[in-house]
Amino acid sequence: MTDTIVKVRFELPEGESINFKPGQFVQIITKPYKGGDDFDGHDEAVMRAYSVASSIKDEKHIELLIGYTKGIASTYVHKILNVGDEVTITGPFGDFFYKDDTNEEIVLVAAGTGFAPIRSILFHMLDNDIKKKTRFYFGAKTQSDLFLLDELKMFEEKLHDFKFMPTLSRVSEEEAWAGDRGRVNKSIDTYVQDDITYSAYLCGNPMMIEGIVKSLVAKNVLEEYIFFDEF
Repeated sequence: MTDTIVKVRFELPEGESINFKPGQFVQIITKPYKGGDDFDGHDEAVMRAYSVASSIKDEKHIELLIGYTKGIASTYVHKILNVGDEVTITGPFGDFFYKDDTNEEIVLVAAGTGFAPIRSILFHMLDNDIKKKTRFYFGAKTQSDLFLLDELKMFEEKLHDFKFMPTLSRVSEEEAWAGDRGRVNKSIDTYVQDDITYSAYLCGNPMMIEGIVKSLVAKNVLEEYIFFDEF
């Protein structure tokens, strides 16, 4: 997807299926592996959690968005895993998932691989013809950090009232970029209104989540309708 993010698709074994809620995660169990020219080996199996990025309607496959952090599991996925390899996956887990309610609009916020559960939520909205105005605020550093743009365009065309609104924090004034600039909090401060009822789904690092929650609360979004998953 980018220089550091891959999308991995797993096919479940014959007779197996998965039932999960949009936003939940699974855990991958790695295998010991030898080091290479640019990464260290590891002689023990570890377990790491990754949000499911695919539609809940696909019970035979699991799609994940995994960033390369030079950790044990991300190295395993990016450097060791090959097409056809078998991987042990457990789950689903987690209490972060889409919830039906009577609020007027939906706010989605993510950065990097935090896109994964949001993608699953968007598929859920499409599959169930959920007719709510929805805005997806995605924080990135540069244009090269944006991905799945064709798919997001598809969501814009097929969902009731959906718009992808990325904001870039490291784009120069001279660079041709028509979107918002700065941190994603700025988008919340600019576009979220204080007289509309919202449900918000956030996924990103703790610092980002903390800032977004503060911005949403300042716009009178009730904390009971702010759902987040930190990583």
